[in-house]
Amino acid sequence: MKGTHLRLVDAVGLDTVAVALDALEGALDAAPVESLPEALGGLARLEAMTRLRLSHPAQGAAIQAEERLLGVEAAAARLGLSSVALYKKADDFPFTIRRGRSLRFSDGGISAWIRKRTR
Repeated sequence: MKGTHLRLVDAVGLDTVAVALDALEGALDAAPVESLPEALGGLARLEAMTRLRLSHPAQGAAIQAEERLLGVEAAAARLGLSSVALYKKADDFPFTIRRGRSLRFSDGGISAWIRKRTR
């Protein structure tokens, strides 16, 4: 469906997001099958970020990562894990937040954990 998505226009009138989506679609078409699960994780992360911005339009970029709580799918995408693996390992991570039966993950906590592990 290359080129069939909505035309997205930035502040200076360039369709940079649309061009990026077209390039991504081309890259996915050419990507080896074994790299597609990682690509799906990245796409899930981008979808979560987009949904967050849509749900808080007045705040926009002012929403701090430390204030955000992610669901299992978004957190798994950031961590490069499957949702099933994250459910199983949730209690091993310091950024897991349980409220009753609800399971959420601190976006800022994930960022700090990743920074700590990549030093």
